[in-house]
Amino acid sequence: MYGNTYRVTEWNKELGEDLVFTKKEILEILKSQKVSLSKTRCLFDCIIREIEDNNPITL
Repeated sequence: MYGNTYRVTEWNKELGEDLVFTKKEILEILKSQKVSLSKTRCLFDCIIREIEDNNPITL
């Protein structure tokens, strides 16, 4: 999955999206679970697939 190119949208702090806070919290959870980089990739792949599967594109 990581060889693909994804559409990426920057976070917008004016809309209440806090990238720094979110990143810090996610990293704290991963550290507390003592997961490896490959397990982290697996987790994020799973999350991305779930989001894509449950949010169909509407035209």
